[in-house]
Amino acid sequence: MAAPGARVRRGRGPGSGRTLGPRSLDVDLIACYGETEIISLENNLTLPHPLAHLRAFVMIPWLAIDPDAQLTLSGGPQPVARLLAELEPADRDAVRLSELTLEPYSTS
Repeated sequence: MAAPGARVRRGRGPGSGRTLGPRSLDVDLIACYGETEIISLENNLTLPHPLAHLRAFVMIPWLAIDPDAQLTLSGGPQPVARLLAELEPADRDAVRLSELTLEPYSTS
């Protein structure tokens, strides 16, 4: 699951392969659902993302596309809207949604 994100980062040029610090593009998989939620504690993939509930820049766009989103934490699934409301107002106010959209990836 992490391989497509790594390929995108490699294609973005210098600075995109860093694991810490500034980079031109960061691709994180926050949570993954099929018939059930996928939980992973592998060295190269932790799902759900362990810091997602602390990041307004993750939760605000997520809620824009899924207002009923839930994120599983140690206590079980939690409404993302409630987790976002628990963050500092300055953290929430610093996030601005963009009109930009992603297009489906094509291999052709």
